[in-house]
Amino acid sequence: MPDLEGTIARLEANDPTLESIELIKGDINDDKATRLATALKTSTIPALTSMDLSSNEIDDAGATALAEALAHNTTLTAVGLYDNNISNTGAIALAEALKRNRTLTSLELWENKIGDTGASAIASALQEHNQTLTLIELGNNKISSTGASALAQALENNTTLISMNLGWNTTIGAKGARALSEALKTNKTLRHLSLDQTNTGAKGAEALAEALKLNHTLELLDLKHNNIGTQGATAIANALASNTTLIELKLGYNNIGIEGTRALIETLLRLNKTLSILHLGGNNIGDEGAIALAKFLQHNTTLTKLKLVHNNIGDAGVIALAEALKHNETLLSLELDHNEFGPLGTAALQDIKIILARNNAKTDAPIGLLPLAADTEHDISPMARSTTAPPTREEDRRTVVINPMRRDAATAFQTATRPKMAAKSADTGCRCTIQ
Repeated sequence: MPDLEGTIARLEANDPTLESIELIKGDINDDKATRLATALKTSTIPALTSMDLSSNEIDDAGATALAEALAHNTTLTAVGLYDNNISNTGAIALAEALKRNRTLTSLELWENKIGDTGASAIASALQEHNQTLTLIELGNNKISSTGASALAQALENNTTLISMNLGWNTTIGAKGARALSEALKTNKTLRHLSLDQTNTGAKGAEALAEALKLNHTLELLDLKHNNIGTQGATAIANALASNTTLIELKLGYNNIGIEGTRALIETLLRLNKTLSILHLGGNNIGDEGAIALAKFLQHNTTLTKLKLVHNNIGDAGVIALAEALKHNETLLSLELDHNEFGPLGTAALQDIKIILARNNAKTDAPIGLLPLAADTEHDISPMARSTTAPPTREEDRRTVVINPMRRDAATAFQTATRPKMAAKSADTGCRCTIQ
């Protein structure tokens, strides 16, 4: 059990060795949060840079107390309040704190209840006052197109935010996506945008595609679970023809079908030379789509990770992929979990693993040798895939290509402390990523 009393004692004693507060799943309610906030407000510990209170029972009163402490604090750079009960009142208090705080770079509020009012308050702080925050996690917060539009307006003026996650806000819809798209046309700092499961649909995808034609900074776009269909996928593919900055594109579970897949292949083969990671899981591409992708992989030299889980791929598709990869030296990771191949496909899978090991061995760093728990099919835990400090462009090519939303080891919340969905073991015969 996390030690609240011990933490408060160390704060009150100004313990110089206290570098982080980690009270995850600590049964912390408003009263306990208020006591912690009081101690934090009066402490002066230069080494203290992170506080993680995720998965507790903090309501608006506790959030307000913590916000008051943050308004005065000058050392914390990362605060995690994931999975609490904070609504618009608490969010408004945190927004007021952001107007005064000059050190916080990461604020994670995933899975609360801040709604449009709370989102709008945070947007106002980001638009007019705060110049330090680089990451904001607002997923699963009952934010609709109204809140998304307010945040979009903030993006038109904000020059520090690098990563925004609005996933699982299912009423953002096409209207909210269009507002965000307009902001992306002029914003020059945002690099990661997640709209996973926000019901953007094809129309929203088309609007975002238009933004990609003009935007020169976005590196990760997550549109999983949005039913964009062939129409939306084709629009995105057309945008990739001129886009030169996007590194990772997540289009899983979007019913893009074989035609949408072909549109992406056509662009990536002939015109786009920067996309490194492509997620196409759950799109029912079958053997036909896998064979088309295999032909593409024979000639492609930029893709490093391809995700094809849940796609009804059989023996013919896996065999085609294995044959194609004999001629490919750049793909480092291929995920084929939950497909329909039999003994012949399983044998081909072993060949793929050998080829991927060969490709990984040729890289400067073993970027293909990583656990995938923080990047599962549904990306449930946002806490394990964020960054508070932007790596350089060259570092992007080495690390962001694998998981741009990952948290760097030097930043506040270590992925080891996060509850993560378990990755499948390497002996399942399905995942080809080298474990």
